[in-house]
Amino acid sequence: MAVASPGSPGLLPHLRARVCADCGFTEFHTENALDVYLARTGSTTRGSAPAAAAEGGAAANMQCPACGSVIPAASTRCDVCGWTAAGR
Repeated sequence: MAVASPGSPGLLPHLRARVCADCGFTEFHTENALDVYLARTGSTTRGSAPAAAAEGGAAANMQCPACGSVIPAASTRCDVCGWTAAGR
């Protein structure tokens, strides 16, 4: 039984879960974590808006959606895990 079709809007088509029948442990997986991250945080889609301005007018640093480390505003790549921003 399909809960959501792949073309339907929202986060449900992007998420998959594995549940252990013995203990109930649940793991969630997604094909494109950035889309889920942006939808969950209420951010705009990739490339549609410039980087947010921090206090003083400079661009703000962002958090890597893959590993959580801080990425400098001028960078398009995470030095820790290698994630790259496709829209930038």
